[in-house]
Amino acid sequence: MGDTRNESDNPLRKMALLFETVGWNKRLIDLTEEEVVGLILIAQKTEGLEDVYTEPYLTELFDRLVQNTQKPEPLLRKLSDIPIPF
Repeated sequence: MGDTRNESDNPLRKMALLFETVGWNKRLIDLTEEEVVGLILIAQKTEGLEDVYTEPYLTELFDRLVQNTQKPEPLLRKLSDIPIPF
């Protein structure tokens, strides 16, 4: 009624169609390099996500996902990694 956007304009719908093309049952490790690059390219080109979700939510989600992908440096190194000065 108040939304005159075509359903195909929905960014989530565009991503769902992309995943449907690649295959919902595939794990990321099973994708070819071409499929991964295609997913990234289409995700980057998909506009309108900010129309579906608020900017603060997207920022918080991005920060949380980035933090989960970074492995913390170990506090202590192995003893064999420490050079002995003599």
